[in-house]
This record gives sequence, structure tokens and C-alpha cells, in this order.
Amino acid sequence: GASRTVGPNIRSIDGDNGTIRNNLVGFSGSVGIYLSSNADNWVVEGNEIRGNAIANGSLDGIDLSEGSVNATIRGNLITANRGAGVDMYRGGGQHTIENNTVTNHGAGGLEDSGIRLYGVDTTVQKNIVTANAGSGVMIVNNDGGGPVSIPFDGNLISQNRIYNNGKIGIDLHTAGENNDLGDAPYVTLNDGGNTVIEGTLNSDAGIDFDIEIFSNTVCNGDTGGAPQAETYGEGEIYRITANNVITDGSGNATFNTNIPANLTGLYITATAINTTTDDTSEFCACVPVAVPATIEFELATASDLEANGGNIPQLIVNGTLTTDQTIEVNVTGGTAATPADFNNIVTVTIPAGTYAAAVAATINLTIVDDGFVEPDETIDFQLVNPGTGLTIGDADSDSTTQNTHTYTILNDDGSASVQFVAANSAVAENAGAPHSISVQLNTAAALGADVTVGAGRRCHRAGGGPVKRNRHPGRGQ
Repeated sequence: GASRTVGPNIRSIDGDNGTIRNNLVGFSGSVGIYLSSNADNWVVEGNEIRGNAIANGSLDGIDLSEGSVNATIRGNLITANRGAGVDMYRGGGQHTIENNTVTNHGAGGLEDSGIRLYGVDTTVQKNIVTANAGSGVMIVNNDGGGPVSIPFDGNLISQNRIYNNGKIGIDLHTAGENNDLGDAPYVTLNDGGNTVIEGTLNSDAGIDFDIEIFSNTVCNGDTGGAPQAETYGEGEIYRITANNVITDGSGNATFNTNIPANLTGLYITATAINTTTDDTSEFCACVPVAVPATIEFELATASDLEANGGNIPQLIVNGTLTTDQTIEVNVTGGTAATPADFNNIVTVTIPAGTYAAAVAATINLTIVDDGFVEPDETIDFQLVNPGTGLTIGDADSDSTTQNTHTYTILNDDGSASVQFVAANSAVAENAGAPHSISVQLNTAAALGADVTVGAGRRCHRAGGGPVKRNRHPGRGQ
């Protein structure tokens, strides 16, 4: 549609210390708010800056240009301007851009980033920057007309939500790149500080960095949220900072920080911030947070003859392991004892690979054939302490997690029987001495335990017939 004004809605040339607050600034043929030619120390706060540059696709929602410094752009909705959302064309920098929503810019096709930085020492923090046609934040190199030789020095980009932009999240330019649209593939391997983040950091020696870590629904979404081919990511949700990561004499460092467990299935990215200069890298390549593979016993029970010692319990896995992992199989009970009946090694290694509810390993169990006649014996096992990338769960989708198992050692050494040596024996009622009755144990193999024999009693008179017991006195026989 037609613009409401031909020029900028609000313009200051070399005017300082102004405030623009709580306005709708929209639908101009030019820039929404234009602060230029050393217009310093302005505050732009709480405005809706929408739909500007209708007549010129290279103009912006806000332009802090031509040497202007030290503006504060805070708490604004900056949306649907045809060029960039916030631009600092050949500006001096030293601005603060925070807590804004910067979205849907670049439809004019001539400038397409959400925020474009010239100059030094600007802070861009805690903004939402999304659905812009180009990069989320572009930091340009000097094109010959700027006030400093390396305009991206000292620019801090921290704790923003930068996601689903048409190009990469943060684009740092080298000399000669297109400062309006960038040059494909847009990734310059963090040219401002030569920093690449993959859990390790490589830069100059002896530098202190803060590593900001972000999660993303997709690695590098387009303006509609669909994944793009470029694997250098954005930063949809700021998660945590690993502080004071210091490079060694070769410029290398490693960092380790805890990320909440609910990031499974998302993509992790990070930026590196020089804590001395505030120089900020591009986002590193995306790292997917893999869904942990599930592991359980294949069966709840198993058994085999003692002499065979086979049918050892197996573990099944569902999912992908990028590296070998371990899990512990603890003995929690049963009637068998080690080392007399079995030997086991607690830790089991699961090889890397992709498993579809398939057997991944057999537990480390050896059965001892002791040759004794004994009852069947049991061993109770439980899974504990799965390694990274593993979780104890329902690997075969039968709605049951089989984290315990009972293995039975079946006796195969024959059986034992007991019988009296004689069919009968007799003793005088008044003999007074103990009377021995012999029993015989019949077995083809050694016994693995003592045998106790008990017998019931039925007393008979020496001459035969049952013994009568006395009744109570006075009641007769």
C-alpha cells in the first residue's frame, strides 16, 4: 500500500540526548526512526516500529547512522520493515540493544538482516530475533566509509533468542563481503576471533572466554521453521554460560557444563565471548542432543543345566549409540553363591551401533559345574548405571521395562534317596539304653550339602501290639 509519509517518521540530524517512547512509528516511505550524523545518546523505548520503508527496500525500522553513538534501543516491537529491523549504517557503535522483538524484516530484498551492526562496543542482549529474511545479526566489516577500521571489534551478542531466520543466526563479515545481504554460505568460521566451538575452543593463546550455550528446535530453521541445509546454527533459547574458559599456549581450551536433561531431541549451539573485549563469535555448528537408546534384559528368566552353563541372559537395545557404552549388571540375590556356583563381571560393554530392539550384548556370567547333587539354584540380576546415551527402558515396546532377571542353574548330577537298612527292629521296653536304627543314603555323586533325616514314631510292645497309655487316675483302664 501507499506510505503515510515520504521521508522518515522521526528524524534527528546531529541532535543529542532525545527520547522516543511509547509510540506507533509505522508505514513511512522511508526509515521509521532515523538518528544520523552524530546524533548521540538517544533512548528509543517501548515503541511499535512497524511496516516502514514502503517505498525503498533498502531502508529500515531504526537507523543509527553516520557516526551516531550510544543509543539505547530497549523494549520495542520492531517488525515488518522492508530493510533491516535495526541498522547502524556507518555508525560509531557503543549502543545498547536489549529486550526487543525484531521480526519479519528484509522483504524488500536489498537489506535483510534483523540487526546490522557497524562500529564498536555495541551490546545486543536478551532480544528475540526471528523470521527475518537474512541473518539474525550481521556484523559488517568496514566498507571504506565507516568511522573505524574494524567495526565489529568489541560487539557483545549475549543471551538472545535468535532462530528461524532465512540465513545464519550471527554473520561476521570479512573484508569484501556484501554488507547488505552477506555472501553465501554466510559462515566465515567466526572470522572476528577465529573461534570454532564443538566442546573445544580454538583461538589466540591465553584468552578468557565465556561460552554461551543455546538450544534449537531445528538446526538452522528458515522463516517458517523448516530446517535449512546450512549446519551452522542459531540460538533459539539461551540455556547457560560456561564462564572463564581460558585457552592454553596453543590457543586451545575445553569446556564442560551441565545442560538440563529435557533438551533431548533438540540441537545445541554456542557462541564464544572474549571477556576482555566482548568480541562475540558466530554460532558454532549444530550438535544434536540424541535420544538415549533404551536397554533391558531380553527375558525375565532363563535357565540351563549346570554342566552346559549356557542360555546366559542377554541385553537388548533400541536406538543408536555413537560410541561404545557400558552398563552394570549387579547380583542382588538368589540361592547360588560365587565362586562356588558361578562367576560374573559386573560391567558389560555395549558396542556402538544402531539397534532395533536387538540383542546387543550377553552378560558376563560363567556357571561352575561342581559335580554335587544339590537343589536347583538361582541368581538374581539387576541393571544399574547405564552410560551416556543409554537409559534403562522398554527397548522392545512391550509396555514392560525388564530391568531384572532371574537365572536358574538346573541340577544335572542325579538325585539322592534315603532308606532304612532293615525293615524292622525291636527293643525291650525297659532297655534303658539308646537304640540305633540305620539308614542308607543312595547317590551317584557327591552331595553339595549335608542331609538331615527325620522320622516319625510309632511305639509297639516287645511282644507286638500298640502300647496303651494310662488314663487319668480314677477313670480305670
